[in-house]
Amino acid sequence: MRSYINAKFSISQSTKDALHDDDKGNFGVAFAFDEPSEREDVFKWMNLEPSEEN
Repeated sequence: MRSYINAKFSISQSTKDALHDDDKGNFGVAFAFDEPSEREDVFKWMNLEPSEEN
């Protein structure tokens, strides 16, 4: 039963910390603040194309 009530949190101030992390495919929810200097890295980490809409 304990395995069903399980959560993993990875918290950092920079998306660059997660770009080299082996766990980047194991998250059900991702959140990032819009930091202009890291915007391209946020798109890369979330597997999104950089576009006006995104």
